[in-house]
Amino acid sequence: MRTGGVAFAIGGLLFGNWPFFGAGALLLLLVASSSISAPPAVRRTLSATRIERGGRVAITLEVDLPRGPGVVEVHQQLPEEFELLSGNNFHVLSTGLFRKRKEVLRFEVGCPKRGEWVLPPVGVKLLHPMGLAETLPVSQDEPVTLHVEPRPRRAKLPRDIRARAKRPFPDGDLARLGVATNDFRELREYVPGDPPRRINWKATARRTGTGESEVPLVNETEWEGKKSVYILVDGAPKLSVGTNVEDAREHAADAALSMMELYLKRGYQVALALARSGDIPPLRFGTGESHILHARERLARLAPAEGPSLVDVLNRDAALLMRFKPLILIVSRVAGEDDDLRAAIRRLGAFGHAWGRSIVPGLVLDIEPPAVERSDAPFLLARRALEKSRVATIAAARAVNVRVVTWSAGADPLESVVIRGKVV
Repeated sequence: MRTGGVAFAIGGLLFGNWPFFGAGALLLLLVASSSISAPPAVRRTLSATRIERGGRVAITLEVDLPRGPGVVEVHQQLPEEFELLSGNNFHVLSTGLFRKRKEVLRFEVGCPKRGEWVLPPVGVKLLHPMGLAETLPVSQDEPVTLHVEPRPRRAKLPRDIRARAKRPFPDGDLARLGVATNDFRELREYVPGDPPRRINWKATARRTGTGESEVPLVNETEWEGKKSVYILVDGAPKLSVGTNVEDAREHAADAALSMMELYLKRGYQVALALARSGDIPPLRFGTGESHILHARERLARLAPAEGPSLVDVLNRDAALLMRFKPLILIVSRVAGEDDDLRAAIRRLGAFGHAWGRSIVPGLVLDIEPPAVERSDAPFLLARRALEKSRVATIAAARAVNVRVVTWSAGADPLESVVIRGKVV
C-alpha cells in the first residue's frame, strides 16, 4: 500500500495529474495512520488463590491503554469446568487517540470442581480501527495456580452416654491409644510414620557407634485421651461417575475432609492416606488446624492415577496401624467387581482379629452419586449388575465384622451416615 501511494503521488506530480497525486497522498496518509503502538500492559489480581469447591473468585484486570488509533482485545482464558458468574472474560476496548488511559475490568468465576487449576496469562491483541494492521497476540502477566480444595460437609456425632461405645463413630470411646503426652515411657526403634522430631539423636548415635544397629531410636511417650482414626480415600476410576464437575470423587473428598474435621475437633488424632491416586505422600497421625490444611492440599490432588492400591497402602502402613490400633475408615464406592476393595476389607478384618476387639475395626463409606433416571434396557441391566456386586461386597464385609455405610451424596446429609454407622 505504501509503494502504491508513493507511485501515485510521484506520477501525479510528474504529469500534472492532481487527482492521481491526491489518491497517492490519501494512501500515504492511511498508511501513516495505520501504524499502531505496542500492546497495552495488563495487571491481573485475584481475590483468592485458595478456595473451597463451589466457591467464587473475583478477577480484576487493570489495562493501561496506549495513545493512538487502535482497538484492544483482552481475553482471560478459563478452564472449561469454571462458570462465569458475572462480568465478562473477553473485552474489546478502544485506545486513547491523543492520550493514554486506564481501564479496570472485573468479572467473577465459580469453581465447582476440586483440583489445582492454572489460569494462563492474559491474552492481548491490538488492531487498527480500520483493520489495516494488527499485532500478534501476546501474553501479559504470569500463569496463576488456583487451588480448589474439598468442601467439608458439616456433621455432628450423636452423643453416647455409654462408657464404651460399640459403634465406629465413638463420642466417648475409651481407647488404649490416643493423643500423645509429654510423659516419656521408653526408647524404641523407628517405624515408618514416626515424626522426625521424636528421634532421639543422642541415643541413636551411641547405638550406631557400637555397631549394634543403624535403625534410629525414637522417644515413646504415654498416650491418653480418645482413639485414633485412619482415613483411606480411594481415587479409582470408578468414582468418576457423574458429571464433569460433580462426580463421586468430589463427594468422597468432601466426606473425608468432613470426617477428619469431625474427629480433630474432639481431640482425636487422625491420619490420611490416598490410594489409586498417584504417588501422594500420606499424612501421619496428628492433630490441630495445620493438620487440616495439609489434608486439604492432599485431597485437592485426588485423581485416578497409577499408584499404590488400597491393600498396598494398608500393608505399607501395617506397622503404624498395629501400633496405634485406630478405627480404619475407607472412603470408596462399592460398585462393580473390585478385587482390590474386597481384599482391603479382608485386611481390615485381619486387623480386627489381631487386635482382639469386639467392636468394628473398620468402616467402608460407600459414596453413591446422585441417581440418573433412565429406562432403557442396557442401563437397567447395568444397574442391576452393579447392585448385585454391591450386595456381595457388603455381605463379604459383614463376614469379617466390617461395616459398610452408603451415603447418597446430594440427597442425604452427612449426619445420616453418622447415624447409620451404629453397629447392631
